[in-house]
Parts: sequence; structure tokens; C-alpha cells
Amino acid sequence: MAAANEERYTLSTFWLRRALTVAPNEDVRALTVNDSRAVTRLNPWSSNLSFSLAPSNNVNGGAEDDDLFVSGNDTGGTISEDGLALAGWRATLGFGTQYRFQQSTESRSTIGISYQGSRVWLTDDTDVTNDALSTDALQLNLSHERALENGVIGISLSQTTFRYRDFELSTKESTLESFDTTRLSVDRRLALSDSTLLSLSASQERIDYSIDGIEQVDRTTVGAGLNFLLESNDRVGVNLSLNKADGDNVNYISHGQSLNVSYSWAEPIGPVSLSAGAEISLRSFPEFLAPLPRPVPVDGGRNDITFSTNLNIGFPEVTYAGFSPGLRIDASRTRSNVSRYDRTTFSAGLTVSSSF
Repeated sequence: MAAANEERYTLSTFWLRRALTVAPNEDVRALTVNDSRAVTRLNPWSSNLSFSLAPSNNVNGGAEDDDLFVSGNDTGGTISEDGLALAGWRATLGFGTQYRFQQSTESRSTIGISYQGSRVWLTDDTDVTNDALSTDALQLNLSHERALENGVIGISLSQTTFRYRDFELSTKESTLESFDTTRLSVDRRLALSDSTLLSLSASQERIDYSIDGIEQVDRTTVGAGLNFLLESNDRVGVNLSLNKADGDNVNYISHGQSLNVSYSWAEPIGPVSLSAGAEISLRSFPEFLAPLPRPVPVDGGRNDITFSTNLNIGFPEVTYAGFSPGLRIDASRTRSNVSRYDRTTFSAGLTVSSSF
């Protein structure tokens, strides 16, 4: 703890994690973990590193088959190879760090930067190249939280640059494209009782695309959620979200709703910790033009319904330097009146996270 006493908290965290690898017994390990948590609270810098590797039957969000049709429309077409579901592996690396530049008994303010990149290795026999599905995102974030008489209110402003590839199947070449997102969000958390927490949120985004014909999209999202602490100390969460997007391109004008339910077990079940979630999402594009041989207005617009579920499995007894492995399983199914957006996705990925 000498480094912590000299206010070199990041160095202290490093040495405490090293100490965990040689802790002779559980008592020493528990004491080291408590010291690490204390240093983390004192440190104005906080950083996180994440990594996942997951196989998926649909790494590109492609359609289930190559027939392109619109319900109620007798004009059809064929979906190109790069628009079909492709199987492969996705590796994702994330890193973030933030600095707490203001703190008092009632408030705190932070500024941070984060990066997330993903790379794909396709296992299907296809002309689509691996680099066509790579993505990178860099975000700057400024946030402020303030304690109120009941609960907390927070506000944040973020700027994100997202880079991806626009793939041309005929030439097997990809072009680097991007969009920038500026987002302002407000959230309010307050206790309704000793066991029930209410969360309210609202955000406004402006998205600027580099591709001509899309350019600018404005998106508004509002949400509300309830979190219940059960007598067993398990937690149940229910969240409702509404969103609306407007833009110059009619295919980017939409409105949607989603309902999410989650359950987290407080105690491990045998050697594993568990949390699970399920969501239903509805999304409508009232003026959608279907990508048939020529753009065709869809009578009644495009309408999607998505069912998704996830399961997080942790292995708290398997640790090294305070890090534990985990397994995340995701499955989703989307049904749409425009067949290009019919898709089924299943993935299972290895994760690594800090246990404190």
C-alpha cells in the first residue's frame, strides 16, 4: 500500500493485482481484494479492458435466404451474397479510461475516452472479405452526477466516431465509411422503497453519415425502468424504451418500442454465477422504400418485430489477478414484411471481466 499512501493509485492497483496471484490463502486474498476496492474508490482515474471471442451463425446481420420480397407486393428480387447471413467468429476488444476531475459529498464530474474494435473471421465459403466486416468506434464523454434528496440525477454529453466498411461484391473491394454521433442524455434514479428503484432517461442524438443520400439523422429516446430487490437478494429489472428517428432519407425515418426483462441471481449456483435477459422490440419505417430491382414504396411501411434473449455465465471461483472468465450466450430472431430483414442470430462468446 506504499504507492497508495503516496497517492499513486494506479500503480498501487497494479501491485495489488499482482499480490492476488501469490496470495497464500483465502484470508490474505480477501484482505487484498478489500484493499484494491478501497484504492479504486480513491483513484480519480478508472480504466477498464474487455475482450470477447464469439462464434456466430450471422456475424453480418444478413437475411436468412436470397429471395427478396415484400408482403402484399408481387414484385420480387434476389438478395446478393453479402446481404445473406454469414457464419464466422467475431473478436471484440474494448478499452476505456476516465478521470474524475470534480468530487464532493453531493456531486462528481468525469471526462473519459473509450475505444471498441471488432474483427471478423468468416467460416463460410464466400467472396465477402474479412476486413469488410471490421468496425472501430472511438468515444469522448463528459458526465456529471448530483445527489438529490431522493436518488441521483445525471447528465452526459458524448461524441462518437464509428468507422466501418462499405463492401462492393462485384469488385471484392471495400471503402472506408463513417458516421459521427453527438449525444446528450439525462437520467434520474430514485428509490420508491427499500427494495424498488425507479430509473428515468431521455437522450437526443444527431448522427452524421459520410455516405451521400443518408447524411443526417436525428434520434430521440426516452425510457423508464424498475429494479426490484427480492428477499433472496436476487434482482429483477423491467425496462421500457421508446424511440423516434427523423432524417432526409426516408429509409432512416422510424419509430420503435422495446420491453426488456432481466434477472440476476445474487448467489452462485454451484460454481457459476448467472444473469439472464429477454427483450421484445417493435420498429416501424412508415415511408420505407424496399431495395427491389428498383426502389418500391412499401404499402403500410416496413415493420419489424424482434425477440432476443441472453444468458451470462460467470466462473467466480476461477480468477487470476482479480479477473474472471465468463460465457455470454445471445440469440435473436427478427421477422419483417421486407424479407431482407428476416434474420436469426445465435452466438456464444468468451468474456473476461474484473471481479472487483
